[in-house]
Amino acid sequence: MTRVKICGLRDVEAAGAAIESGADMLGFIFYPPARRYIEPALVASILDRLPRARVEAVGVFVNATGDEIAETARLCHLDLVQLSGDEPPEFIRTLAWPVARTVHVGPDTTIADARAIVDGARLIHLDAKRPGHYGGTGATFDWAFARAARSLGSVLLAGGLDPGNVASAIAAADPWGVDVSSGVETDGVKDLVKIEAFLKAVKT
Repeated sequence: MTRVKICGLRDVEAAGAAIESGADMLGFIFYPPARRYIEPALVASILDRLPRARVEAVGVFVNATGDEIAETARLCHLDLVQLSGDEPPEFIRTLAWPVARTVHVGPDTTIADARAIVDGARLIHLDAKRPGHYGGTGATFDWAFARAARSLGSVLLAGGLDPGNVASAIAAADPWGVDVSSGVETDGVKDLVKIEAFLKAVKT
């Protein structure tokens, strides 16, 4: 069964709806310039009110220090750390948490490019490359790359997914899991109906 991560969560209602609809992972953005940034203390409060045994909590970081990641991960009791910036490959092995390493995929990105930065990561998170952005753009990329990237490990596919196209993405890429943020929003806010529809499209 394809796993699902609902990312960019900022309130307990949307996080709870994601769990009730069958999400496997809840993603929280700890990159302050990002529109979906949320303070770690608030994430800790949200997670304290949810049935944690049913999901993994994922913290998304961009070029944070090891100390910053550790402090947030401990406060929020994160299960997984997602590195979505320009972190060097060796940084993965310095962390005490399992890592999802983001590869920003553009037209010229190769499997060799991905292999060079994902060693030691539990998950290979693939997202569309867009200059000046570290994710959450709603842009797609060639899903054939995601299928080829399975040779490197478990692929968590992101980038422009929504309830209408996620089934096609899974059929094309056969990923370990899928990751969505803007595709389950309306006017920049998580839409509970879209969250439910996305999970239904994946799980049925």
